[in-house]
Amino acid sequence: GTILDENSSLPSANLTGTIAGARLPDPLPAIDGGSLTGISGGKVLQMVYSLVATEFTTSSTFGADDTIPQSSEGIEITTLEITPTSATSNLHITMQATGTRSTSSIVPFALFKDSGADALTVGGFRSETEGVTATSLSTWIEASGSTSARTYKLRGGAESGGGGSSYFNRTSAGSRYGGVCRSGLIILE
Repeated sequence: GTILDENSSLPSANLTGTIAGARLPDPLPAIDGGSLTGISGGKVLQMVYSLVATEFTTSSTFGADDTIPQSSEGIEITTLEITPTSATSNLHITMQATGTRSTSSIVPFALFKDSGADALTVGGFRSETEGVTATSLSTWIEASGSTSARTYKLRGGAESGGGGSSYFNRTSAGSRYGGVCRSGLIILE
């Protein structure tokens, strides 16, 4: 054969063909990512999720002040349990909320863990016009710290003082987009 370097050129005829012509197996074999080595940046060990299409309406509120939202405020949208496979991993938690308000104001949602009263983090979106849905994402990352099971809870509501109701996965008039709107949690370890 011929050894090629950066100054070599190949006729275009040599740059066409099939995988079989390149002497690679067809189809290419699957690779188990768990056995890869020498890759920096970590690996996803597991993913769990709870994305619900259930339609919620609530006038239950979160305080519109400088206090941490409490697990007794708002309504529960979903819960999600995870048992980490490693005590030294990180949990990347994404909250998603879709909905609207009956008044122009904030639609807050918050993440809680186990029986903890204080929210870990809060997200939200502004509803400018009744009947127009919005989707917002918020992220929380924490060290697993152990391989014990834990349950995360997503709660949503209306911002106090704004009046009216909050609608999740719907509008005040009812379902939107054929009922495929989703709110929920996604956890990557």
